[in-house]
Amino acid sequence: MAAQRVLGSRRRVHLLVGFVALAIVALWGQSTMAQSWPFCIENCNAKDVVVERLYLDNVTYDGDVLSADVYVDFKVIAAERYCILVAIAFSSSSSCSNTQSVWRMFGDLPQGSYTGEYVGRVSVVGTQLWVCRQFAEWRNQVSTIGCPSGDCDLYRAGSKCWESTGGPYIIYEVGDPRLSLEKRTNGEDADTAPGPMVLVGSTVTWTYEVTNTGNVTLTNIVVTDDQEGSIGTISSLAPGASQTLTKTGTAVVGQYANIGTATTTYDEQTVTASDPSHYVGVEGYIAITPGSATNEVGDPHTFLITAYAQGAAPSGWSLSYQLTPTPESASLTGPTVAPDGMSATWNLTINHASPAVFTASATVTMTFSGGTQVVRTTDGISPNSTPATKTYEYRQAKIELTPGTDTNEVGEDHVITATVRVWN
Repeated sequence: MAAQRVLGSRRRVHLLVGFVALAIVALWGQSTMAQSWPFCIENCNAKDVVVERLYLDNVTYDGDVLSADVYVDFKVIAAERYCILVAIAFSSSSSCSNTQSVWRMFGDLPQGSYTGEYVGRVSVVGTQLWVCRQFAEWRNQVSTIGCPSGDCDLYRAGSKCWESTGGPYIIYEVGDPRLSLEKRTNGEDADTAPGPMVLVGSTVTWTYEVTNTGNVTLTNIVVTDDQEGSIGTISSLAPGASQTLTKTGTAVVGQYANIGTATTTYDEQTVTASDPSHYVGVEGYIAITPGSATNEVGDPHTFLITAYAQGAAPSGWSLSYQLTPTPESASLTGPTVAPDGMSATWNLTINHASPAVFTASATVTMTFSGGTQVVRTTDGISPNSTPATKTYEYRQAKIELTPGTDTNEVGEDHVITATVRVWN
């Protein structure tokens, strides 16, 4: 609960009654109001007793309960001595539900004016004080009849009674300046991390919805962001009204947090509201290894395809690949996801029984929380790798003996030449 505030100490709110209008003196924290309020139903000057004014003094508001001391001015016009009962019912709203009443019996009063007579202290839960009903009763011949007590209607016989009509009327309102701020990132109320997943380099849009949740008009409301700087100024905002300001930026990789703040002053009070917001910038890339290799015909070869996430761990991975030309056999296994969830690996194994050169390329889709997707391919744009190549080859060879035929004498040397010929 907020610390108690004393409003208008030793100053009073005067409610002029009879033939004069109700005037509300504007105290600290209070809106100025004026209302025509007939306090009695007949010509007050024609009565033996006239209640002229209602005062409020020592008004306090602790953030929940509004309290005030209630005083009245009245006159005893006739020469007789009078007993007077004054009662006033208050409420925190115009519906006059849950009324709180103050009353006092003033006994054996001679002719004359009575100023600043204390009636009682009223307390209501809320920021407004409404007068819902008021009545007074007086009776002369005090020495023989005595002062009555209770509701006016019960003592109408043998006495004079009046009761106000019209209303209810507001007589006091605490100036309760308040602001709320709702900050959104790409339309999401991302008060807590991580917030929405946003592609790195894309546009981020922040909105700052400022609402006047108090009961007084606020002016020159300055909206700022601890990361993005000045957002703008709202010149005036009536109670209950809202206005939205917008700021855009470029998403960066990783967790991002910023706090929006709306600030103004009212009657030397600083009024402020803040709201945080978050997003995660996500990115990724893909690589195939080895970049090139040569195999013997008929030997299997495996391409290692790895995708790397940046900013956050994806919730899903998928891969498609292309082999040009088509080998006699190809199989894909995986993914194997790293323990930190930030990378995934597939094995693409091929085989072919005749010489050929194959090119392998791949496209990976990383799906993040909320459905945001990063799609990367082996296009050679750093840090993505280029497609990988695999060469299959085998060697054909034969041995030639020369000369093919020849005749020698017994005991003579003969030379046979063996030539190995190899070609692709």
